[in-house]
Amino acid sequence: MRNLSPFRILPIVVGSVCFCLPAAHAGIMVNSGDVVAGEYVYEFGYNNYNRGWNDAETKINFSYMTWFDPVGFTFALNGQSHAQLVLHWDFSSSGLLPNTVELKDRTTLFTNTSVERTQAVVEYSTTGTSWQTIDIQTTPTSGSVVNDNWTNTILNLGSGAGHFYYRLTMNTIAGDADGKFSNNQNQWARANPGVTSFRAAFSAAPIPEPGTLALLLFGGLGLAFRATRRGFGREFLAGKGD
Repeated sequence: MRNLSPFRILPIVVGSVCFCLPAAHAGIMVNSGDVVAGEYVYEFGYNNYNRGWNDAETKINFSYMTWFDPVGFTFALNGQSHAQLVLHWDFSSSGLLPNTVELKDRTTLFTNTSVERTQAVVEYSTTGTSWQTIDIQTTPTSGSVVNDNWTNTILNLGSGAGHFYYRLTMNTIAGDADGKFSNNQNQWARANPGVTSFRAAFSAAPIPEPGTLALLLFGGLGLAFRATRRGFGREFLAGKGD
């Protein structure tokens, strides 16, 4: 078995503790006062249905409106074929790191006589560059005139996620009559009276103090040095026996 020198082990040890250093990104800034009993909750519904649209870091071909009763929702703009919305939570100023998030959202895709065909993809990321799919929905082709889907899921973010990104992408797909969104048919976070249409509940834990990080670092180096000495001792004794 090869012996690892302290210089080979050092990058491993440093990499195991440096996840606590915050990255510089814009977004919904979460402060320590926003976290109650280890939980931060972001939600909206009937009374503030446009909160998500207002807070979105990225908005491409989305808008929002009040409809009838009123019912409020964000929708893919008519006449477009692609729409995207990104929400980004930044915990770097809170002194906390999110471990999990319980996510609830709603996509509502209607069909009509013009044959609306849309695919809605919900994804998440902790980096803003690498994405994982949560849910994919499409406009119904028969039966019901609407695919009204609620996503309820709990995501494990690991111990080093100082950021969380939620991304919704809508695209027209094969079968759409003209390849364009129409009649406000493709909706997100549709909020009826008394309904919470979007909710992200994060569990969060304190970032280790610098002293704790130093102990982790030097403790790892001590273990590496001890392992190296043991390996050297075995090689020395083996050499004496020759």
